[in-house]
Amino acid sequence: MELHEVRAELAMIDENLIRNELTDLERCDQQVRRKEIYEALYPEARKEAREASGARETNHKLGRGDGSRATRDPSYTEDAAQKQGLHPGTVRQEVQIGRDIAPDVKEAIRDAPIANQKTALLELAQLPCQSSGWNRSRPPAAVNSSTEADDTATHEVKTEQRRFSPGWPSG
Repeated sequence: MELHEVRAELAMIDENLIRNELTDLERCDQQVRRKEIYEALYPEARKEAREASGARETNHKLGRGDGSRATRDPSYTEDAAQKQGLHPGTVRQEVQIGRDIAPDVKEAIRDAPIANQKTALLELAQLPCQSSGWNRSRPPAAVNSSTEADDTATHEVKTEQRRFSPGWPSG
């Protein structure tokens, strides 16, 4: 993919994120893709590069080295929060949701009410072993219910994952 195509994709994602026409799940997936593109375009914005840059700055202040690259690109979180008018914590949560929910789970819940329940999605993303062994022909009850509250939907998803995930801690 050429540079102008990458920048065009980034602009399209930004437009989609700003328009607010996406479900919470779609928005989180877009944040992950935007982060991949941003960090490819601005490698100094990656956490590891920023940490190395911070060490160079510290060494320079202590009289060791020249402190080259003392200025840095903003982190993905800083850039996305500023451009989208969000709190940096919100951006981090959206990236976590988009990154940590397994693709088969996303597919199972994409058209369900839980796809628009960020709190439930975050809880799902934080579950261990959440790359599920769900039976795709019979997704969890929470996926099929349009009247369940966030906490009930989350409980049902956790119950299904516990049932199908080997080694899931009981309790």
